[in-house]
Amino acid sequence: MSVATAAAASYALVTARTIRLAPQSQPVWSVLRIPQDVDPGADQRFDGLRIRDDRGHDVPYVLDPQCASATSRPGTLSGTGWVPGHYTETLIDTGASGDLYDAIAIDTPKSTFFTRAEVAISDDRQTWRILRSDALIYRVAASSDPGSQTIALTPSRARWIRLRLLDAREPFPLNGIDVSNAAPAAGPGDVPLGVRSAKTQKTLKETILTLDLGTQHTQVGSLRFSTAQAEFSRTVQVEGSSDGRWWDDLASGTIERFAHGSSSLNLAVESSSNRYLRVRVENGDDAPLRSLRVRAYGPARTVVFVAQPARRYTLLVLHGKSAPDYDLPQILAHDNPRRLVAAEAIGKAAFPRAKAAAPRREPPAYLFTIAFAAAIAVMGAVTVRALKRY
Repeated sequence: MSVATAAAASYALVTARTIRLAPQSQPVWSVLRIPQDVDPGADQRFDGLRIRDDRGHDVPYVLDPQCASATSRPGTLSGTGWVPGHYTETLIDTGASGDLYDAIAIDTPKSTFFTRAEVAISDDRQTWRILRSDALIYRVAASSDPGSQTIALTPSRARWIRLRLLDAREPFPLNGIDVSNAAPAAGPGDVPLGVRSAKTQKTLKETILTLDLGTQHTQVGSLRFSTAQAEFSRTVQVEGSSDGRWWDDLASGTIERFAHGSSSLNLAVESSSNRYLRVRVENGDDAPLRSLRVRAYGPARTVVFVAQPARRYTLLVLHGKSAPDYDLPQILAHDNPRRLVAAEAIGKAAFPRAKAAAPRREPPAYLFTIAFAAAIAVMGAVTVRALKRY
């Protein structure tokens, strides 16, 4: 490979955006919504996406984590006491509702500790079944690590929980215990998509609405219509295109509104990944719908990363690069993402509104080729002149 070819291969087009983070004193899990104008690629993987800190290091991230929200309720403590040389024990009454739970969170005034715990459950406070015999909880006051005070359990509906904190040296103080349950994992919800331009065309038999979403491979999940028409029932055809010239059928359905009953103004669009949408509303022999509007909705794409204190971060898109391979997705999945990403101390990342960073492009490769050739020519001329002297 020549020097010029190597130089051309090492430079890729780059788009950069500064990420705005709230100040924090310790590392936090930060959630960043990816702007719509970042092209995810045909496979929707955002292969060239990178998060880079102000020291030039790439920061691992997880794309669209499947995070479940947790519901939590305080347990009622009773019988708390210390068995010298063995453990501190307390009984937790989860209530008579029979609601499912799969974790307990321990609230303690202790600032530094490493303690093993045993957790057992019972329906009658007589017969106990041990769920965890050697769980670890810890906290270090002088460290930025928040530690772990939550013990994950096999899902249960038993009313009573027996917790033994296996510190044989001294009693373990407790402020309270929260009992929690994870809701089913929730995918990214649909959000309104921005539109670069929209136009409406009315013909003899149909109304055509064309939307330019501004970015190739924009994922669309549904369309929502609005109109001032009081009653109607119209067939709708939806088409998609990457260039505005060639169109593919995406969806069809009916939008309608009657004097009685609920309206049907939403239309699902499956497997759509285009820049342009064309919506054909068939009017038949009726007049076009009054003040007809349509809005596209698509999934909110997000990345999750760990933001360190006093660090600044930039979102980069390295065009032509392959997707990174990080350990973080596996770590997040193993360590129960709802307790990490849905934690109370979550950091929400965004982009500055007042002065967003403009797209930056690296110099085109051909400039380096020209410069390299010019350098060779200059060196050749100097060499010829030097040889003529001898």
